[in-house]
Amino acid sequence: MIRGAWAVVPMALALVAAAVNATAVAASPSLTAGAGGGVEQLSYGYLDEFSTICQPITWGTANIDVGAAAALSVQGSVYAGMASDTLSGSGCDTLESGAGTATLSMSGSNPLGAQFSCSFPSGYYGRVAGVMQMTFTGSCTIDNLVSSGVTLNSTGAWVPVRGVNRPGIVYAELAQGWQIIP
Repeated sequence: MIRGAWAVVPMALALVAAAVNATAVAASPSLTAGAGGGVEQLSYGYLDEFSTICQPITWGTANIDVGAAAALSVQGSVYAGMASDTLSGSGCDTLESGAGTATLSMSGSNPLGAQFSCSFPSGYYGRVAGVMQMTFTGSCTIDNLVSSGVTLNSTGAWVPVRGVNRPGIVYAELAQGWQIIP
């Protein structure tokens, strides 16, 4: 796991509190706030770490190391709690950089019975060295209230992990924070 990755959780919880506070003063009938963060593994299959030529690659969520904290509000209905996600992408990567398209879906439920789900079928990612940024467009639902046309922006630390039995990158740890805006 990324050293210091647990530091993402307090940051995410602070974003959760800010989002819930922002909800109290917002009067918009759409998504008014959204924030969170977490740490997960992205499975690469194989990425040649010595090649400087861009390699076609696909990747996806392998494991969530630290559950993402989330806070969202749609039309006064608020969700605060843990979240899970499915993240995938394809593009052209080297160890030093990468770019391509990505998709994301998120969901969660809390002990109070609130539920949320977000679907972002359209997105892209860009990475330079250890910094990965992603932007998605889609919709979110909280307790059956739907807000469409929302954007999720994410920035994270990308740390590659080499294979044990063969050279190359087989997965990467991604510690990220994100926000959703209408």
